[in-house]
Amino acid sequence: MGNVRRRLVVLWILLVASAALPGLAQTAGPMPGRWNRGGDPMQTAIAKLNLTDEQQTKVKAISDQETAKIGVLRGQIRPAHDALDAVAQAEKPDPATVGRAYLNLKAMEEALQAESAKFQDAVADVLTKEQKAEFETYLSGARDNRMRWGGPPRTN
Repeated sequence: MGNVRRRLVVLWILLVASAALPGLAQTAGPMPGRWNRGGDPMQTAIAKLNLTDEQQTKVKAISDQETAKIGVLRGQIRPAHDALDAVAQAEKPDPATVGRAYLNLKAMEEALQAESAKFQDAVADVLTKEQKAEFETYLSGARDNRMRWGGPPRTN
């Protein structure tokens, strides 16, 4: 009886983890190099704003700094996702190990979202009121496009 119960618990954890994996994989946004169709929405939005020279200098500094941080986080997500897959697909997956791997991946996804929000906020602080409205409108449209193509909405 105990063995059957343990198998049911493991099966339940695997089922929940496998149902959550597609959403987690998309939450972070594309991995580096995946913006093939139209470029990075953030960079495209910035390019459409007709920034002054001073604004361009400030935004470039912000972009260089934040892009590096975001790149590091994205680089950590793929191995964490692969680690979760590996422990979940083991012959006898340990529920605690699967849970830790899932929580690790979730924490990385949340850190990426927080860093992306920080990037957007920092850029928005440099913009005029009109530019900020245009910037937010463009990013809102990019979120709508993500939904249309099957990705989850970004929270920022």
